Amino acid sequence: TIKILTGSMITMGKNIERNTSPDDVVSSIQVKVYDEYAVEDVVEFINQAVPEVTAVQTKSMTVNVGNNMRQIAGLLGTMIFVVWILCLVVIVIVFTMIMNERKKEFAIMRVMGSTRKGLAGLVFSESMIVNLTGCLLGIALAVMLIIPFQSSVEEKLALPFLIAGPGKIALLALITLVVSLVTGCLTSIVSVLKISKIDTGVILREGN
Repeated sequence: TIKILTGSMITMGKNIERNTSPDDVVSSIQVKVYDEYAVEDVVEFINQAVPEVTAVQTKSMTVNVGNNMRQIAGLLGTMIFVVWILCLVVIVIVFTMIMNERKKEFAIMRVMGSTRKGLAGLVFSESMIVNLTGCLLGIALAVMLIIPFQSSVEEKLALPFLIAGPGKIALLALITLVVSLVTGCLTSIVSVLKISKIDTGVILREGN
Protein backbone atom coordinates (compact mmCIF):
# COMPACT_ATOMS: atom_id res chain seq x y z
CA THR A 1 0.00 0.00 0.00
CA ILE A 2 2.79 2.44 0.86
CA LYS A 3 4.33 1.90 -2.57
CA ILE A 4 1.01 2.65 -4.27
CA LEU A 5 0.46 5.77 -2.15
CA THR A 6 4.00 7.06 -2.67
CA GLY A 7 3.87 6.36 -6.39
CA SER A 8 0.54 8.18 -6.69
CA MET A 9 1.91 11.18 -4.78
CA ILE A 10 4.96 11.33 -7.05
CA THR A 11 2.73 11.14 -10.14
CA MET A 12 0.49 13.93 -8.83
CA GLY A 13 3.48 16.04 -7.81
CA LYS A 14 2.54 15.94 -4.12
CA ASN A 15 5.48 13.93 -2.85
CA ILE A 16 7.31 15.79 -0.07
CA GLU A 17 10.61 14.04 -0.66
CA ARG A 18 11.15 14.41 -4.38
CA ASN A 19 14.07 11.99 -4.43
CA THR A 20 12.26 9.28 -2.51
CA SER A 21 11.60 6.07 -4.40
CA PRO A 22 8.58 3.97 -3.44
CA ASP A 23 10.89 0.96 -3.19
CA ASP A 24 13.02 2.70 -0.53
CA VAL A 25 10.14 3.67 1.76
CA VAL A 26 9.33 1.73 4.93
CA SER A 27 5.73 2.05 6.07
CA SER A 28 6.12 0.21 9.37
CA ILE A 29 8.46 -1.87 11.49
CA GLN A 30 7.15 -4.65 13.69
CA VAL A 31 8.67 -5.08 17.14
CA LYS A 32 8.50 -8.42 18.91
CA VAL A 33 7.94 -7.97 22.64
CA TYR A 34 8.95 -10.75 25.00
CA ASP A 35 6.46 -12.05 27.53
CA GLU A 36 8.24 -10.47 30.50
CA TYR A 37 7.59 -6.96 29.11
CA ALA A 38 4.25 -5.18 28.92
CA VAL A 39 3.35 -4.09 25.40
CA GLU A 40 1.92 -0.79 26.65
CA ASP A 41 5.19 0.05 28.42
CA VAL A 42 7.24 -0.71 25.31
CA VAL A 43 4.97 1.46 23.16
CA GLU A 44 5.26 4.33 25.61
CA PHE A 45 9.06 3.96 25.82
CA ILE A 46 9.49 4.02 22.03
CA ASN A 47 7.29 7.10 21.67
CA GLN A 48 9.31 8.93 24.32
CA ALA A 49 12.75 7.76 23.19
CA VAL A 50 12.24 8.16 19.43
CA PRO A 51 10.06 11.21 18.76
CA GLU A 52 10.47 10.88 14.98
CA VAL A 53 8.26 7.78 14.90
CA THR A 54 4.91 6.77 16.35
CA ALA A 55 4.55 3.40 18.03
CA VAL A 56 1.12 1.80 18.23
CA GLN A 57 -0.17 -1.45 19.63
CA THR A 58 -1.07 -3.14 16.37
CA LYS A 59 -3.41 -5.76 17.75
CA SER A 60 -5.77 -3.32 19.43
CA MET A 61 -5.47 -0.86 16.55
CA THR A 62 -6.24 -3.53 13.96
CA VAL A 63 -9.17 -4.87 15.95
CA ASN A 64 -10.63 -1.39 16.45
CA VAL A 65 -10.21 -0.45 12.82
CA GLY A 66 -11.66 -3.78 11.70
CA ASN A 67 -14.67 -3.42 13.99
CA ASN A 68 -15.29 0.13 12.83
CA MET A 69 -15.03 -0.86 9.18
CA ARG A 70 -17.45 -3.77 9.69
CA GLN A 71 -19.94 -1.47 11.38
CA ILE A 72 -19.67 1.08 8.60
CA ALA A 73 -19.99 -1.63 5.94
CA GLY A 74 -23.03 -3.07 7.69
CA LEU A 75 -24.66 0.35 7.95
CA LEU A 76 -23.98 1.10 4.29
CA GLY A 77 -25.32 -2.30 3.27
CA THR A 78 -28.51 -1.73 5.24
CA MET A 79 -28.96 1.74 3.74
CA ILE A 80 -28.43 0.39 0.21
CA PHE A 81 -30.98 -2.39 0.82
CA VAL A 82 -33.58 0.03 2.21
CA VAL A 83 -33.07 2.51 -0.64
CA TRP A 84 -33.32 -0.31 -3.18
CA ILE A 85 -36.62 -1.50 -1.68
CA LEU A 86 -37.97 2.06 -1.68
CA CYS A 87 -36.95 2.48 -5.32
CA LEU A 88 -38.65 -0.81 -6.16
CA VAL A 89 -41.90 0.34 -4.52
CA VAL A 90 -41.74 3.76 -6.20
CA ILE A 91 -41.14 2.23 -9.64
CA VAL A 92 -44.08 -0.16 -9.18
CA ILE A 93 -46.35 2.75 -8.19
CA VAL A 94 -45.18 4.92 -11.11
CA PHE A 95 -45.66 2.17 -13.69
CA THR A 96 -49.08 1.32 -12.26
CA MET A 97 -50.17 4.96 -12.52
CA ILE A 98 -48.90 5.16 -16.10
CA MET A 99 -50.75 1.99 -17.06
CA ASN A 100 -53.97 3.28 -15.48
CA GLU A 101 -53.68 6.45 -17.56
CA ARG A 102 -53.29 4.35 -20.71
CA LYS A 103 -56.09 1.86 -20.07
CA LYS A 104 -58.31 3.29 -22.80
CA GLU A 105 -55.40 3.23 -25.25
CA PHE A 106 -54.83 -0.46 -24.54
CA ALA A 107 -58.56 -1.17 -24.83
CA ILE A 108 -58.64 0.44 -28.28
CA MET A 109 -55.61 -1.61 -29.31
CA ARG A 110 -57.46 -4.75 -28.18
CA VAL A 111 -60.47 -3.78 -30.32
CA MET A 112 -58.14 -3.24 -33.29
CA GLY A 113 -56.89 -6.80 -32.98
CA SER A 114 -54.00 -6.78 -30.54
CA THR A 115 -53.78 -9.85 -28.33
CA ARG A 116 -53.37 -9.81 -24.56
CA LYS A 117 -49.96 -11.39 -25.01
CA GLY A 118 -48.98 -8.69 -27.49
CA LEU A 119 -50.05 -5.89 -25.14
CA ALA A 120 -48.20 -7.52 -22.25
CA GLY A 121 -45.08 -7.76 -24.40
CA LEU A 122 -45.41 -4.11 -25.40
CA VAL A 123 -45.70 -2.97 -21.78
CA PHE A 124 -42.78 -5.17 -20.77
CA SER A 125 -40.60 -3.80 -23.58
CA GLU A 126 -41.42 -0.20 -22.67
CA SER A 127 -40.60 -0.86 -19.02
CA MET A 128 -37.26 -2.42 -19.90
CA ILE A 129 -36.35 0.49 -22.20
CA VAL A 130 -37.14 2.99 -19.44
CA ASN A 131 -35.18 0.97 -16.85
CA LEU A 132 -32.20 0.49 -19.17
CA THR A 133 -32.07 4.19 -20.03
CA GLY A 134 -32.26 5.23 -16.39
CA CYS A 135 -29.64 2.69 -15.37
CA LEU A 136 -27.16 3.77 -18.06
CA LEU A 137 -27.65 7.44 -17.17
CA GLY A 138 -27.15 6.65 -13.47
CA ILE A 139 -23.96 4.68 -14.12
CA ALA A 140 -22.58 7.44 -16.37
CA LEU A 141 -23.36 10.08 -13.74
CA ALA A 142 -21.74 7.99 -10.99
CA VAL A 143 -18.58 7.48 -13.04
CA MET A 144 -18.36 11.22 -13.80
CA LEU A 145 -18.62 12.00 -10.07
CA ILE A 146 -15.87 9.58 -9.00
CA ILE A 147 -12.92 11.79 -9.98
CA PRO A 148 -14.20 15.00 -8.30
CA PHE A 149 -15.17 12.93 -5.25
CA GLN A 150 -11.63 11.58 -4.98
CA SER A 151 -10.14 15.07 -5.20
CA SER A 152 -12.61 16.38 -2.61
CA VAL A 153 -11.72 13.64 -0.11
CA GLU A 154 -8.00 14.23 -0.58
CA GLU A 155 -8.53 17.97 -0.07
CA LYS A 156 -10.69 17.61 3.06
CA LEU A 157 -8.55 14.94 4.74
CA ALA A 158 -5.21 16.19 3.41
CA LEU A 159 -4.39 12.54 2.73
CA PRO A 160 -4.08 10.42 -0.41
CA PHE A 161 -7.31 8.64 -1.27
CA LEU A 162 -7.32 5.52 -3.42
CA ILE A 163 -10.31 4.35 -5.44
CA ALA A 164 -10.88 1.10 -7.30
CA GLY A 165 -9.16 0.65 -10.62
CA PRO A 166 -10.95 0.88 -13.99
CA GLY A 167 -11.46 -2.89 -14.07
CA LYS A 168 -13.23 -3.02 -10.72
CA ILE A 169 -15.29 0.06 -11.55
CA ALA A 170 -16.37 -1.55 -14.83
CA LEU A 171 -17.28 -4.77 -12.99
CA LEU A 172 -19.29 -2.82 -10.42
CA ALA A 173 -21.08 -0.94 -13.20
CA LEU A 174 -21.91 -4.23 -14.92
CA ILE A 175 -23.27 -5.73 -11.70
CA THR A 176 -25.34 -2.59 -11.12
CA LEU A 177 -26.71 -2.80 -14.66
CA VAL A 178 -27.70 -6.45 -14.28
CA VAL A 179 -29.32 -5.94 -10.87
CA SER A 180 -31.19 -2.87 -12.13
CA LEU A 181 -32.52 -4.74 -15.15
CA VAL A 182 -33.66 -7.62 -12.93
CA THR A 183 -35.37 -5.09 -10.67
CA GLY A 184 -37.00 -3.53 -13.71
CA CYS A 185 -38.30 -6.93 -14.79
CA LEU A 186 -39.82 -7.50 -11.36
CA THR A 187 -41.50 -4.09 -11.30
CA SER A 188 -42.94 -4.49 -14.80
CA ILE A 189 -44.57 -7.82 -13.89
CA VAL A 190 -47.29 -5.99 -11.93
CA SER A 191 -48.15 -3.81 -14.92
CA VAL A 192 -48.04 -6.75 -17.31
CA LEU A 193 -50.45 -8.75 -15.14
CA LYS A 194 -52.88 -5.82 -14.97
CA ILE A 195 -52.81 -5.34 -18.74
CA SER A 196 -53.35 -9.05 -19.38
CA LYS A 197 -56.56 -8.90 -17.32
CA ILE A 198 -57.96 -5.73 -18.91
CA ASP A 199 -61.70 -5.81 -19.73
CA THR A 200 -62.05 -3.98 -23.04
CA GLY A 201 -65.79 -3.40 -22.80
CA VAL A 202 -65.68 -1.96 -19.30
CA ILE A 203 -62.79 0.36 -20.13
CA LEU A 204 -64.43 1.73 -23.28
CA ARG A 205 -67.72 2.36 -21.44
CA GLU A 206 -66.00 4.36 -18.69
CA GLY A 207 -66.87 8.06 -18.84
CA ASN A 208 -69.69 7.53 -21.36
